[in-house]
Amino acid sequence: MASLCPTGALEMFGKKMTVDEVLDEAEKDASFYRSTGGGITLSGGECLLQPDFSAALLEGAHERGINTAIETACNVPWRFVEKVLPHVDTVLHDHKLTDPERHKKWTGVSNERILANFKKAYETFPDIDFIARTPLIPGVNADEEHIRAVLAFIRPHKNVIDYELLPYHRFGLGKYEHLGEVYELDDYKTPSDDLVKHLQAIIDEAFGRSGPAVPVVK
Repeated sequence: MASLCPTGALEMFGKKMTVDEVLDEAEKDASFYRSTGGGITLSGGECLLQPDFSAALLEGAHERGINTAIETACNVPWRFVEKVLPHVDTVLHDHKLTDPERHKKWTGVSNERILANFKKAYETFPDIDFIARTPLIPGVNADEEHIRAVLAFIRPHKNVIDYELLPYHRFGLGKYEHLGEVYELDDYKTPSDDLVKHLQAIIDEAFGRSGPAVPVVK
């Protein structure tokens, strides 16, 4: 236990809280939420792996007039998804890779359940706003093939209101060093501004947003 560690090498982060305790804490900023349209976002780990608590927390937030959102990779049983999403206003969801072989290579798992969950969620919850996102990593998925594949998957569904690119960064390096862990992405670099702009232009064009013509990157 961290409290018994004589050198202080172990540190305690977080604590156990009930639904009401979390909501009471969140309501301290309620005036800010209501003036800006913000609210509560459940992030990761993976909040859908705790469906009972997540559903209860988000339902309680709605009862208190607080908007709700989740961030998810959606690699969970569908019954978890359908328990939580009735209490969600916005779903921020990862499309890391659409090609099955590339997804298995880079994440270690199949994307079959993930894509099936996304499609079923779009169709089952038409009133929820979905925002697709890709953590953009050169040499892994920072290419037109992936971006266009995601667009082909999401654009038939009008409740997928946007597609965001999240360029890879190295901000986590210090945390790995602090934990004495090997940073296995040390060889990967942040995508260039030109590449991000090029891929963003493809997305803007697909969503009918005005902007300059899409450049050709060779």
